[in-house]
Formats: sequence, structure tokens, C-alpha cells
Amino acid sequence: MSKDSEELLVPWPRVVAFTRQLSHDVRNGLNAIDLEASFITELNADPEIAGELKKLRAMVLNTTKLLQGVSAALGSLSMNPIDLEANILLHEVRERLIKLHPEEMPLVKWTEKLAGELVEVDIERLWGAVRELFENAFQQHEKGKAIAFDASSDAGHLILELREEKSGPVETADWGAPFMSKRRGGLGLGLFHVRQVLAAHGGTWTPAHEAGALVTRLTLPLKK
Repeated sequence: MSKDSEELLVPWPRVVAFTRQLSHDVRNGLNAIDLEASFITELNADPEIAGELKKLRAMVLNTTKLLQGVSAALGSLSMNPIDLEANILLHEVRERLIKLHPEEMPLVKWTEKLAGELVEVDIERLWGAVRELFENAFQQHEKGKAIAFDASSDAGHLILELREEKSGPVETADWGAPFMSKRRGGLGLGLFHVRQVLAAHGGTWTPAHEAGALVTRLTLPLKK
């Protein structure tokens, strides 16, 4: 193998810095496009043109949000943890999921086996991780297959388990690695971010195929 074809290893901080700078520069260009579209809208009274410009501005906004999400997923996490009862945390998470996915949540068999356990948690960070897992489950749900969520505690940890029945085996070996995605349009950063969030809490994220189901386990240390 020649030197030119050898795998190039780049230090992760350099990747993060490059991505942030690129995202910043592209967002500046998108903001300029948005301002120009706004200016043209004010100059032109044609409702058809105004409608098209509105669509253009919406596309610019969505792309800007995508770039912001990429930068956030790659960077280090700032944490604001608080002590909270696990059942209160899960109540908040469930209510948010119901609001976001009112049609899909009735498919989920939700079970909690808790008794006032405390966790030290950044609610917004953990919410983002759980939302990512549920949205993946809803997007890849097989009709007629069950989805179950179970919360319990064991050996000093809060255990959250999402179980999705599957018609065939699911390979999870490379899940959580950055830039690895088998979903069309995916960037391979969602599960990477989930893993980072759980690690920042001193917990774990473990996906596996078990007995005809994709099982995703999250663990968080209980507050002593």
C-alpha cells in the first residue's frame, strides 16, 4: 500500500475545530442569503414571489439549524446537573414525548419500577438523548411489532431500557461511532451524541440484538 492510499488519522480536536469553523462560515453565508431574501420581499408586492421567498427562507433556516446541530454534537458538553427523583424525571420525559409524537407514543408499552431513587442529571441533555433514541425507534418501526420502555434500578444505577421487536437481526457493532450512518440522509452523529451524554453523566449506553428485539440500555448512577 502506498503512502498516498494509507488511512489518514486526524486528531479529534482538530476535526471539531475544523467543523466548527466551517459551520460558522457557512452559516454566515446563509444568513446573508436570508437577509437578501427578506430585502427582496419588501421590494416586491407579488404574492407568488413572496411565497417562494418564504420557502427559500425556511430552507435556509433548516440548513442553519442542521449546521448548529452538527457543531453541538461534536463539541464538548457543558453540563448543569441537578438532584432529581427518577420518577419525576421520567414523567417529564414522557410528557415531552407525548407532545412531540402523539400518534406514535400510544404504541409504546411504558413501565416504571421505581421507589423514589435520586439521580444527578442534566435534564435537557438527557432529554435530548432519550428523544434521539425514541425518534430512531419510531422512524424504523416495523408495523405490528411491539415497542416497550422499562425503567428500574439495580446495583446503584437507574436502568432505562428501550426494546423494539425486529423481524431480523440488527448489527450494532459500529453504533455510536461518529460519521457512521446506514440511514439515508443520516450524518452518524445522533447516537454518537447519545453516547457522549451518557458518559458525561457517568453512565453507559449499550445497544444489542437480543431474542428478536433491538434492546437499548441506558444506565445512570443513583445519587447516594
